[in-house]
Amino acid sequence: MDSHTRRRSFFDPHNIVYATIILLVSMDVVQYGASESDPVSLSDFLVLAIGPLIMVAIAHSFSGAIEVQVRQRRLLAREDYRHLGSTVLQYACVALVPSLIGIALWAIGQDLVTAARITSGLGLVSLLLWGYYAGRSAGHGAAGRIGNALIYGFVGLLIILLEIAVSH
Repeated sequence: MDSHTRRRSFFDPHNIVYATIILLVSMDVVQYGASESDPVSLSDFLVLAIGPLIMVAIAHSFSGAIEVQVRQRRLLAREDYRHLGSTVLQYACVALVPSLIGIALWAIGQDLVTAARITSGLGLVSLLLWGYYAGRSAGHGAAGRIGNALIYGFVGLLIILLEIAVSH
């Protein structure tokens, strides 16, 4: 495989990282929208865990279809539909983890804000790991990989803090 050939993979880091950040913002809404007198319902939790991701995934695929037709001046081919569909599935996969955590905690009678906190922690860890992986893929040594991981984690945290500042 030469340096110009890219290996195709189901998982696109761009989609997964973007979906993770959207999920972190949604989990912030769960945490700060809940009150002790009115706990978060399972349906509200699932809507906030799944809804924004699916909406953005569909919007992303829709704009991708338009881009193919406008910039490449051609009709969508089977490969285009497969790629756009896999994009939606990648966003849905990110929604799967918090949904399962929420359902499990709900089943044992725990507050779903706990599920949001766990999901937020896992999301930040995920961004750190993606940063490490990106550093590795770019050819960084161990220190560069760790630095890259810290930058990714910091940027994710910064996005969450900005969302908190804007919404509260």
